[in-house]
Amino acid sequence: MIDDREDLRDQGGRFAKGGKPGPGRGHGNKVSAYRAAVFNAVSPEDAADVMRAMVEHAKQGDVSAARVVFERLLGAPEAMDVIEKLRMMEEAVREFMSCDVLPYQPRGNDD
Repeated sequence: MIDDREDLRDQGGRFAKGGKPGPGRGHGNKVSAYRAAVFNAVSPEDAADVMRAMVEHAKQGDVSAARVVFERLLGAPEAMDVIEKLRMMEEAVREFMSCDVLPYQPRGNDD
């Protein structure tokens, strides 16, 4: 640990010239390399074949395969507490109805 941290920055708070750089993103670079290797190893046709196989398994009743297919199509489901959402909506309606001036008040026919 460096005791004189002020020496690492100039008066404007920026890193001063001549300072030793940090270690960088060793782990991040390794993950990027693995992702690139996987991406390069799988063709679009391979991905389509895998997805077709997942769809076939889902059609045969494989719930895990169905979950994967629908999550890829629709996105991951949101965790939702229905009772809590209902309570929040009821509170919002009560607050709205207690306003003296509603945001929209229909006009009568004053012709």
